[in-house]
Order: sequence, then structure tokens, then C-alpha cells
Amino acid sequence: MLQLSAQELAGAFKEGNDSISFAGNKVIFSLSDFSGLSNIKTGEGEFEQTGRYLLVHTNTYSGEKSSFEPSDATLKDSTVIKVVSNNHYVLPGILVELLNKSHKTIAGKVSDENGIVYVEKDPKIVHIKISALGYDEIEFPYNPQQDYLVSVVKKDIIENQTVAFKIDKPDEETLSILLLSDEFEAKNNLEKALEKLDKRAAKNNQLPKQLKKVYIPIYYR
Repeated sequence: MLQLSAQELAGAFKEGNDSISFAGNKVIFSLSDFSGLSNIKTGEGEFEQTGRYLLVHTNTYSGEKSSFEPSDATLKDSTVIKVVSNNHYVLPGILVELLNKSHKTIAGKVSDENGIVYVEKDPKIVHIKISALGYDEIEFPYNPQQDYLVSVVKKDIIENQTVAFKIDKPDEETLSILLLSDEFEAKNNLEKALEKLDKRAAKNNQLPKQLKKVYIPIYYR
């Protein structure tokens, strides 16, 4: 095992659909879920290294995110919300939540086989939130005079949170990386908090990903 230093965290590492790229004090990552699910966790920001731990302070993600497109309402008493993927395929089974002005849920509906939800117009509805496991959640203001086409991206985009990883360099060409937390907060002892997460990951038999150094740019969408 090589002695890992901050100077070594440069360039790009990739294996399959998993990748992480360092440039100066900036990093961007796209990593499939360490629990074995098909979720993709994506984020970017500044990083700091504490021994064998990597902290990424994520900011606003610059890649593709979920979005919505309003249009004139087609029905008198209901709002039509259609949910599609970023490749324009309809998405059934997506949760659509109707929120009040305090962002509390009034009701929830699930998109049908055509990706559509019909929302009965109600003055209490102020916001719409759309979410599903593994997709980028989106929330937007509700206007009863409009219908909505919502395009959701199949990524769990992490913004404005600290992500904690454990990292190692088995050799010059390999980066071993294990996600410890995507909502890391150390109120007191940073090292102790990271070690606690590390022990929990070991107890749960979580395995790190082995990424290989690449010498061509990685483009994120």
C-alpha cells in the first residue's frame, strides 16, 4: 500500500461507469451506489484530505439535472403533469407530491403508465415536488393555469453537502474509494467521526471500488 498524499490526488480515475476526476482543489465524481443498488451518486466541489479520508464539499452541480417545462393548462379543473426521462421516455411510478406554502405535503400521487398525474386544482397547492429512488429530485412553484412536462435525470445529485470517502492507493495506477457518508457533519472531533463511519462500513461489509487512472479527459453530462 502506497503512502497517500494530497499531491497524488490529481487526474482522473475510472472503472466501468464509476469515475472521479481531480483538478487542483476541485473534484467531480459519479459513482454507482456502494450498497449494490443501481443508483448513481454524482457531485462536484472542493476537496480536502485528512489522512486516508477524503472530504468533498459539494456545491451546485454543473451537469445535467432534472428540469420542468410549463405550458398552458389544457383542462379546466385539473393540472396535467407528465414525467419523462431525460431521453424522453415516459416514466410510470414516479412520486408527485403536492406541497403547501410551508413545503409540507398535502397529498401524493404516482404517475400512471403514461407518466401522467392529474392534479385537482386547489389554492392550497403552492409547490410541486417530484422524486423517485435513484433520480434527481426536483421541486418547483405551482401555477394552476399551467400544465407541466417534467424531465428527471437518473442520478442522485448531491449539492451543498459534505461527502466523506475513505481512499487508498494500492499502486500508482489505482485509487481505492469507499463512500462513508453523503451527509457528513463533524460537530466535534473530525478524525473520530470519520473513524466511526469507517468502522460502521467495515461492520456492514461494504467494499471499496477500485478505479484505474486514465489519461484521457472524462466528460460528465
